[in-house]
Amino acid sequence: MLVPTSGAFSERQADVAERLGKTVDRIDYEWGEAVKPEDIHDALENEEYDAVATVMNETSTGVRNPIEAIGDLLGDYPDTYFVVDAISCLGGDRIDIEGHNIDCIFTSTQKAFAMPPGLAVCTVSEAAYERELETDSASWYGGFRRCLDYYDRKGQTHSTPAIPLMLAYREQMKHMLEEGHEARDRRHREMAEYARGWAREHFDTFPEEGYESQTVTCVENTRDVDVAATVEAVSEEYDMVFSSGYGRLSEASFRIGHMGEHTVESIRALTDAIEDVAGL
Repeated sequence: MLVPTSGAFSERQADVAERLGKTVDRIDYEWGEAVKPEDIHDALENEEYDAVATVMNETSTGVRNPIEAIGDLLGDYPDTYFVVDAISCLGGDRIDIEGHNIDCIFTSTQKAFAMPPGLAVCTVSEAAYERELETDSASWYGGFRRCLDYYDRKGQTHSTPAIPLMLAYREQMKHMLEEGHEARDRRHREMAEYARGWAREHFDTFPEEGYESQTVTCVENTRDVDVAATVEAVSEEYDMVFSSGYGRLSEASFRIGHMGEHTVESIRALTDAIEDVAGL
């Protein structure tokens, strides 16, 4: 596998693959930088890979990687499958999955789907499904063959599911489809543009310019405010939540999530609260 790493969750993606016994080559970027398609291309020209795995939305840094361009170039490598972690953006950042040669893209319900955690959601291409059929290493719990074939035979999951969450998921799908792909994408884009504008007015944005996330804004703490204390005070005084930076970025940045059921108005209410508490 080829795994470009540019933050905590892409590094975790590589770690997971290694724990599963895969041979992993990494392309390392500084946190805040985006993956460059030309680096993927160069690596593929020098080595044959079974898969390229990439994080679409690096939650730790607020970077939105150019998944479309990476997928397009992988069209020239039909034996290399494209696996995308879209946990913190799918449902809030529209992508043409088939149009950009994505073989497996997965997310969780607690982010842009605006639900409690507990369900994983993924799509798998016919080619990737057929590839799994050729191997003996498919996961017992999460393998595509076991999940899909069991459903085809019995019309149910192979293990007892979180039924209340599945019912909530079905209801939320109705709301998402009623809003529509274009309108939902536009709402998230407007929230992102507002959050980035606010960040640049008072601080700065952490991601490489031009690669900012549509669902989470990572703000560079250029004013050296006490991030942990500000997060706590906003929670106590305004009953709203934002997050300090992730891992080693704990005090160097903070993150504002704008996804799911939020609107520009609710994000503005949060930034007003941050201004008040931090004395901006």
